[in-house]
Amino acid sequence: MLDGSDTDVVVDNITGIFRRIFSAFWGPRTDDLMRAACLTLLKHRDHTGQLVTLADIPRLLGESAYRLRIIPVLKYPVLHGFWAWYESMSEPSRAAVVGPVMNKLRAFLLRDFARRAIAAGRSTFDLTEVLDGGILLARLPKGALGEETARLMGSFIVAGTWQAAAARACMPEHQRIDATLNVDEAHNFLTLPYPLEDMLAEARGYRLSMLLAHQHLAQLPRDLREGISANARNKIFFNASPEDAGTLERHTLPTLAAHDLAHLGPYQAAAHLLTGGAENAAFTLTTRPRSPAVPQTSARQPPVATAPARPLAPERPSLDHVLGGDVPCLPSLALPPVPAPATPPAPPPPDPAPTTTARMSRPCPASSPTVTSGWSACSTSTVS
Repeated sequence: MLDGSDTDVVVDNITGIFRRIFSAFWGPRTDDLMRAACLTLLKHRDHTGQLVTLADIPRLLGESAYRLRIIPVLKYPVLHGFWAWYESMSEPSRAAVVGPVMNKLRAFLLRDFARRAIAAGRSTFDLTEVLDGGILLARLPKGALGEETARLMGSFIVAGTWQAAAARACMPEHQRIDATLNVDEAHNFLTLPYPLEDMLAEARGYRLSMLLAHQHLAQLPRDLREGISANARNKIFFNASPEDAGTLERHTLPTLAAHDLAHLGPYQAAAHLLTGGAENAAFTLTTRPRSPAVPQTSARQPPVATAPARPLAPERPSLDHVLGGDVPCLPSLALPPVPAPATPPAPPPPDPAPTTTARMSRPCPASSPTVTSGWSACSTSTVS
């Protein structure tokens, strides 16, 4: 999670996300300690090239030997001053300062999935490449990860996506590929260090569209609700509660009133869109029902053949053995065996005919071979 070429932006993102999620328990001293720890690890990474993650923060704050190996090589007087103050404190005072940061990191790192995700190594995907034509699906169920861990992981992904989008400022506008960020249950993952209204206003310039989905207005803090209302220009409402419908009707009047928004049918929605820079009148639409679930892939795979291998055919005798002697004129033809026809009934005795004799000639003249029961032979006939 300590990835990114812009060290200051990475530190701001991580510290800001923790501050927004734990706002009730996050003070100036906790913010200062978290920021100094992240910045120290990132400067150490830039100096040595070693991988650092959030899992290294407890070690940095708790092990004096680790700090003595990292801090003296840093060339930043402000950080040296911070760690000099940190080392001058007594153990009880230091424990009181470190406690608020450690208990929040510990709750995050005790989750096996979160620990493996942030401490396993460098990320296996690049969000810049994803925005330029890839697809990234992140499944973060609160029931499996815990509410705070899911919010942290999701907020890190959203912040990383925005950081990759903002890096497009150095790219000519015609080279920016359209990208979309879809955030379901958006109220859980928009705890970012910068105002959402600024993101929505600037995202259009970076060719990044944002789809934010949630269930009802009470899920959104007041500042987030007002930011979405003012800056999310396209709005789609499914069946709303009477309380939410009374608030949302200001976006759909005079075409649709609160009663209409609270009585939408199944798969029916109301939309208020912006087209060509101008707002259109609200209207209703009907969506398609969800497609049936796709069966498991293993259930659709054909069974693997388990028949025993066929035995090899017995080796055929050579033509020398069949014809007796060297036959240099006989070509070797790899032709499939031809089944012998059924034996016809014996014909009546023929009329007397001139006597014929047949002999095998060597060498064989240039004539077409005659194939008989899978064997090739050249023959000539003379009539006497």
